[in-house]
Amino acid sequence: MSAHVFQTDLAGIRWRRLRSQPGSKMDVMDDAVLASYARCLSADMLCAWARVSINDGTAAPTNFLEYAKELWIFWYGDEPTSLQPMLSTELQGQYHTQCMQSLTAGAVLMEV
Repeated sequence: MSAHVFQTDLAGIRWRRLRSQPGSKMDVMDDAVLASYARCLSADMLCAWARVSINDGTAAPTNFLEYAKELWIFWYGDEPTSLQPMLSTELQGQYHTQCMQSLTAGAVLMEV
């Protein structure tokens, strides 16, 4: 049995979280989150999407399809220059980028 030790700098991980408008009823082929997600996957970017409830004081939708969608895109270091063209125009400007400074001040050693 061999052990591999990897040194990982978690502080370099960055991401964007983009959100669609709740209750936007459109054809799946026109969905801004799903279209952006598909383009990111095609470019081998690490990403995920989910339906989310918006806590804005209003009652939660009774129909699951009326929830907003979020797209999360992850990378390490500087933002990829190829990212912006992959995002639907409905999502541009609705993003947040930050690093994971709270997880570690330095590197983390992981033994696998």
